[in-house]
Amino acid sequence: MYKAYGLKNEIAGYPSLSDRQALSRRTAERLANLVDLFEMANLLSATGKHNLAYEYYRYLLLEYQSREIYNNLGVTVTLSTMEEIGTQKYRYPLEMDLESSAEKAAMLTPGDTPSSRKIPPSHFTL
Repeated sequence: MYKAYGLKNEIAGYPSLSDRQALSRRTAERLANLVDLFEMANLLSATGKHNLAYEYYRYLLLEYQSREIYNNLGVTVTLSTMEEIGTQKYRYPLEMDLESSAEKAAMLTPGDTPSSRKIPPSHFTL
């Protein structure tokens, strides 16, 4: 992009190109780690370890807020409570959201747009 617009690597008042590239790499690595934690929390919940999954989701919310993390946190609290008080004779419309907006962002590379990637939906109903 710098070449296309004839920009120099050093622009007054802005970090250098190499600094911005390093920041971009660090951000991508951090995002990939958060995606791994999100997937671990989902697996923990799917295997019935709702209290542990809850802790993962709470940690994730300190670093990254999204509707799917809030949703899954609520589902794990509900399931954990249902197990503790023994109210499993009814079926409730609880749905974990396994697709993370952070994962979508992590999959994008320079030049990509969200619509240029096909990410299959991955939901399961409890």
